[in-house]
Formats: sequence, structure tokens, C-alpha cells
Amino acid sequence: MNHNRPVGEKLQSELLPSIRNQITALLTSLDLHDLEKHPSPDLDATLEILSNFDRTLETIVASTVSFALRSPLPDEQHDHRLKNLKSFRSSQLRLKIKSLIHSQIYSLFECCEELLTWCGMSIGVNDASVTRQEASNSRQQIHRLIAHARDSIDNAIEWSRRSGWSIIREDWLWVARSFNEALEDLTELTNPATLSTLDLASLTNNVEEESDFVNITDLQTRRNATREKLVQVAKSTIPLVKLARILVNKALKIIPQKPIFELDTEISSDTIEQLRKAFSPITVNLSTLACHFQDIHRRHEGITIAARDYLRASVVGLSEAMYSLTDLAFHHLPSLHGVKLDSPESDFNTWSLTFKQLWDNTVARSLHLISSFEVEPEEILQQDL
Repeated sequence: MNHNRPVGEKLQSELLPSIRNQITALLTSLDLHDLEKHPSPDLDATLEILSNFDRTLETIVASTVSFALRSPLPDEQHDHRLKNLKSFRSSQLRLKIKSLIHSQIYSLFECCEELLTWCGMSIGVNDASVTRQEASNSRQQIHRLIAHARDSIDNAIEWSRRSGWSIIREDWLWVARSFNEALEDLTELTNPATLSTLDLASLTNNVEEESDFVNITDLQTRRNATREKLVQVAKSTIPLVKLARILVNKALKIIPQKPIFELDTEISSDTIEQLRKAFSPITVNLSTLACHFQDIHRRHEGITIAARDYLRASVVGLSEAMYSLTDLAFHHLPSLHGVKLDSPESDFNTWSLTFKQLWDNTVARSLHLISSFEVEPEEILQQDL
């Protein structure tokens, strides 16, 4: 199995950096550094670089397949001590390289072909303004693709050098940011100034159409009642977001604060994947719930049975996801063999119990408010359209 180590190191230290160098050389051969002084690319140099580029890509693909697919790696649950040869690392590196080649390098090649075509068409033409403009557009696109490709290469190299705990921490920090964004969205939705503006705009746009069907006073009363109930539910959801944010921040504190590569010897690929994705159900449910709140409020309609049931199902799903998450965070993490965490297991259990009580109370309040909605049949809402 050790024969795979040089392959992984070669990808990291030689092959990926070589792509970056060849991209820079391609930029020079196409004379993209100074378009005013060099309006036409160096065709011979470009073709040579592209040929070398192609061979490098073939080597990278072959090495990646050898490293990620043909390596006799053990099961994901039992590769604790393989460090950068873990199944998780090899599969993720393969996906990153595949994305780099398919999404960016191929597009770069196509754009280079377009540039060379437009430059060739401008030769010997009396009025080459059109072809020059198209060539200029291709050059700008090439600049963007090269910048993105460089960043992707640098990110892939940097990612391959990081510890498993560092990767987990990055994912959880992203989750914390997403909770902050969800909190901002819900807070804005319950802002009286925002609500008044939205309500006035809706009435201004629709009053002429609905005047033949519904008295404007009744319409305003119905919409205000729906809005107030929806705002109450949205406000009841805000503590859920805050609790979720507390949980992810707590989880960030209980994992090793200074992760080093040696710590990877104690966590398997399967564990890394579980911890990375631990908060996914929560983020998805919160995002869906916030979008549904905004959609209902934007339409300024009564709430149907289907809409009420959807809100209820979203909150229930959020609760179920949170229970699964707390079990993972406060029972799985402390039991990781050989990993020294920053707090004793008793602290996790005590905090977990308090957290679940707060969560249950908040969920119960949200569900009670949702159940109290007065729903309207679909056919009545259709009359308002």
C-alpha cells in the first residue's frame, strides 16, 4: 500500500503545480498580458503549450485513477491510521481534480480555440472590427477561466495538506455562517417596516384587479390577520435558529482546538464524513422553512391546509434532524477512540440535556402556533387572483 504514497505526493507537489505553471505560460503565449502591444497570439508557442498541457492532464488523470480507484484501501470504517491515504481523502481529491478538468480546463481549451479562430478570421479582412471584438470577448473570458483555474488548483493543494479535523471545522464554520444568514432573513421578515412596505406594494399592485371581487377593507383585514399569524410563527422559529447556532459553536469548541495531521490517525473516513455532514439536515430544513415563510408572505394570501401542513412538517423535520445531530455531537464525538477533546464527557451530557429541553419547548410553541392557523380552501384563494 505504501506505493500509493508517492502518487499522492506527486499529485500534490508536482502535477497540480505544473498545471498552474502551464496556465501562466498559456496566458503569455496568447499575449493576454498586454493586448494593446500584442493583439495577436503566438500560434506556435500556444500549440506547443497546449500539447504539453494535454500530456500533463493525461498523467494527472492516470495518477488520480491509480490513487483513488485502484488503491487497495481498507474499508472506510477502518482506515484510521492511513493519514493521506484514507478513502475519504483519495475520493475527495479525485472529485476536485475531475471538477477542475471538466468544468474549467476544458472550458479554457474551448475558449482558446475560439480566440485562435477569431484571430485567424481577422487576417486579410478589410474591416475586422467584428472579429476583433469577438476575439476581445474571448480574451476576457480566458482571463476569468484562468483566474478560476488557478484558485481551484491552489485550493486543491491546500486542502490536501490539511488535517481531517481542519476540514470538519471548515464545514462547521460554514454552517455557523448559514445560521447567521437564516437569522437575518427571519428577522427582516418580522421587521414592521419591511412588512408595511411589502403590504402597501401588494395592495397598490392588486387593488384594481380585486376591487370587483372583494371589498378592499375585508381584503386588508384578512391579509393583516394572515401576516400577524405568520410573523408569530416566524418569530417562534428565530429561537430555533439561535439554538442551532449555539449547538454548532459548542461543537466547534469540543473538537481539538489545534488539529494536527497526527490526529487523523484516530478518525476514519466514515467518521469524517458523518461529522462533516452532521448539520446538513438542519441547514436544509431552516433554509426551506425561511423560504416558505417569505413565499407565503410575498403572495399575501390566506394560508391553505397544504401550506399549514407543509410548515408543520418542516418544523417536525427540523426537530428530528436536531435530535439526530445532538446524538452525534454529544455521544459520538466523546467516544472517539484515542482523540483527546477539550472537555470531559460529563460536560457534554449535561449540556445536551439542557439543550434538548430548550429545543423541545421552542418546537412545541412553533407547532402550537402553526396548528392555530385558520386555513382557507384553495378555491377561495383562486377567486382572489
